[in-house]
Order: sequence, then C-alpha cells, then structure tokens
Amino acid sequence: MKSDSSNQVVLRGIIEDNFNYSYETEETSFYDNFVKITDKNGNVESIPIIASEYTISKIDEVIKGKHVVIIGSLTGFTTKTEKQNTIQDVNILVEEICFNVKETIFGKDKLNNQNSVYIEGTIYSKPVVRKAYKHICYTLLKIERGNKIEYIPCSFYRKDTCRVRKLPIGTKIRLEGKLEIKNKLKLLRNKGVEVITVHEVRTLKFETIR
Repeated sequence: MKSDSSNQVVLRGIIEDNFNYSYETEETSFYDNFVKITDKNGNVESIPIIASEYTISKIDEVIKGKHVVIIGSLTGFTTKTEKQNTIQDVNILVEEICFNVKETIFGKDKLNNQNSVYIEGTIYSKPVVRKAYKHICYTLLKIERGNKIEYIPCSFYRKDTCRVRKLPIGTKIRLEGKLEIKNKLKLLRNKGVEVITVHEVRTLKFETIR
C-alpha cells in the first residue's frame, strides 16, 4: 500500500457517481468524484475525492452506488471565492479503492470508521481563536512528503484549543481527526456576507512529537 504514514485518510461510504475528468498534468490525468458518508447520528456528508487515471484503470467494475473503502492522503490547494477571497481548502487524493476490506493492511478499528484522518507535520501558521467561538482554534499544518509540501487547515476544540494556541510555529505534532465540511461566513467591506464552503480536519486528539 502506497499511503504515507504521515498523511493517511480512510473513508467508508458510497461512491456517488462515476469518475469525471478534472484536470491533467504533464504526467497524468485526474478525475473527481464524491463519497457519501453517514455518521453515527445519521448526518450525511459528501466528501470530495480525486484519483489519477492509473488508480481508475485498476477498477474493473461499475463503481457508481457501490459501498467502498477509500484509502488516500490529503492534498491542499488554494482557491478563490466568487468575491476573489483566497482560502485554503483540501481534497483527498485516492491511492486505493477497496470493495473488499480484507484487501487492505489497515487494522479493523480504522476500517470500521467512516471518516478518519491521520497526519503529522509542523504548525505553519499561528493558531487563531475565532472571536465568536472562543473554544475553537484554527491553524495550518505543514506536511512534507518528498519534494511536495501540503498545507492542511485544521481545527481544534475545547481543551485542545488551550493546548495548541500555546505552541509556537514550527512545533511538530501528530493528530487523529476527521474531514469536515464547513460553511463559514465572511464579512465584506460593503457590510454584506459571503458564505464560503471549505473542508478542514477536525482534530479529535493530538500530541507533540520530536
């Protein structure tokens, strides 16, 4: 299995559609899709995924509507909203699609989770506590993978907020969490409000490492 231990994502859900062409690089083409996940409270979220033509070429059956386990990694990107605000967002780069969970080397506990993220990296931006939500703290985590660097937005809640806001930039941490979809309100200069949909890692637990 190819997934890097410093950046792993495991999703269990239903593939919403067939893969559709998204973009290409000099080396390969990439295709996007969504995985529909239902949590223990019955809430449904559609998580965006992207896969290379090589990954898709290994699928020999119709995938739309199938129950699958997706194994991959987080990839960060910068995008602009309709009002030209720059935001950091994330997507999941698929490395393995399993119709039979026994094909993977992950432990049973991980595979039973609907939405799991395991990453480690360094704190890249100063942790910020939002004025309206003093129990929530946000930062970017910098993950180095060979020649590539990912910047992943992460949120911390309650007691973890107090811990992470005291850590200096450059501190290395390891965390477990889940990918979460957030609709955030951004105030505009004309006193209007823009709704921005972003994806971020909600931290469930973390530790500092050397």
